Amino acid sequence: MDPPPEQAALQWLSDHGDLLYSYALPRVGGDAATAEDLVQETLLAALKADQSFKGESSRGTWLVGILRHKIIDHYRRAGRRPEMTSGWSDNDALEDLLAEGGRHDWRRASAGGVESQEFAEVLAKCLENINPALAQTFILVVMDGLTTEEACSVLEITPTNLSVRLCRARLELRRELNSRWFDE
Repeated sequence: MDPPPEQAALQWLSDHGDLLYSYALPRVGGDAATAEDLVQETLLAALKADQSFKGESSRGTWLVGILRHKIIDHYRRAGRRPEMTSGWSDNDALEDLLAEGGRHDWRRASAGGVESQEFAEVLAKCLENINPALAQTFILVVMDGLTTEEACSVLEITPTNLSVRLCRARLELRRELNSRWFDE
C-alpha cells in the first residue's frame, strides 16, 4: 500500500530536497526564496503526477525533470529568459564544449556580447531537442561541473554508463548545433 501523499512528499523532500534546491539555486540567480518556492512547486506537481511515474528513471531524476520545467515556467511568468552566462564566441570554444572532458564555468560573468547570448539561446533549444536523459547528463557534468562520482550518484548509473551518455549527448548536440547554429 502506498503511503499517504503528505508522507510521500516528505519522503521525497528528505531524499531529494538538497539535490533539487542545489539544482534550482544557480538557475534562479542565487535567489534562495525563489529556489525554495520552485522546489515546493515541484513536489506539489509530483504529487499530482505520481500515478504517471513509471519507474523508467530514478525518482530523483524524475523530480529534477519536473523542476526543470518549473524553472522554465518561472521565467515565462516573469516575462524573461534565464540568463545563461557564456563566453562562447568562436568555433574553438564550441569545440571545447563538445570535446571529451570539455567543461565551462557557466556561472562566470561574461562579456561575450550578443553572439554569446544568441548561442546560449540556441544551445538551450538544442538541449531541449535531444534525449532528455542525455541532456540531463550533459548539463550535470559539463555545465554544472559535477564530478563523475557525483553525477553517477545523482543519475544512479555506473561510470561506464555516464561516459556513454556523455558521448551520445555530445554527438546529438553536435548534430543539433550544426543544423541550428552553423546552417542558419
